[in-house]
Amino acid sequence: MTLTLMAWAAMAFSIWYIPARLKHLLDLRRAWLYALLTAVVLGYMALLYSGIYVLDNITIAWIYNVLGLLFMFVFYLLFLLVLTLPLTALTRRSPAQLVGIGSLAVSAFFIAWGFINAQSFTVTRQDVAVAGLTQPVKIAHVPDIHLGAQRGKAWLGKVLAAVQAEKPDLVLYNGDLVDSNIALDPDLFALFKTVDAEQYFTTDNHEYYMDTDNALHLIADAGIHIVRSEMVETHGIQLIGMEYMNADRETWDAHVVNPLTL
Repeated sequence: MTLTLMAWAAMAFSIWYIPARLKHLLDLRRAWLYALLTAVVLGYMALLYSGIYVLDNITIAWIYNVLGLLFMFVFYLLFLLVLTLPLTALTRRSPAQLVGIGSLAVSAFFIAWGFINAQSFTVTRQDVAVAGLTQPVKIAHVPDIHLGAQRGKAWLGKVLAAVQAEKPDLVLYNGDLVDSNIALDPDLFALFKTVDAEQYFTTDNHEYYMDTDNALHLIADAGIHIVRSEMVETHGIQLIGMEYMNADRETWDAHVVNPLTL
């Protein structure tokens, strides 16, 4: 509850502080327009935080992408404006306009860098000695694909091509495979059938932010074995799938780690 109140207080502060500060630094007029834009962006985050996806369909999913990037822009901008507050007193060395423009530029840079970085992934390889294993087993571990508004067929195709290139015996997906109803497309999940290996999946919190039953149905139809709080044996290995657990999903925020979550 304390963190929630702090988050709402920070949002309210940002709606006032960012436009007022930019107006002072850049001699802007009509600061209320910037306050309105800030309120819309932060309101978007408040909806997502509340689990409300009012625009959750394919045709307008890009709106979530734009608002999501704007939210991060506002977040970085608030941080930078607070940090540079002492510099505005040094108008001879650091003119106010330079501080304002610099904050906008640095915030935009971080957003661009983060967006570009999010389009790539890294394949790492490790050897693990397992006592009693009679022959080597190659496992591909693919965490948190997050199919949805930002990641679709192109992203999944690239990931699965990298998996297939490794020629694994097993592929493990440890949850957060899907995080939006717009990804619940049979044609999208059909791509998993291109993987020539046994595939296993267990749930995580994002599978519960949407139509869980439909998501699990599509995952199973794609030939992926769903292991939910159970154990299976394959290739001389025991796989124990511990699904995402929350003792009271109606009360506890799924993002908050507490004694009732696993």
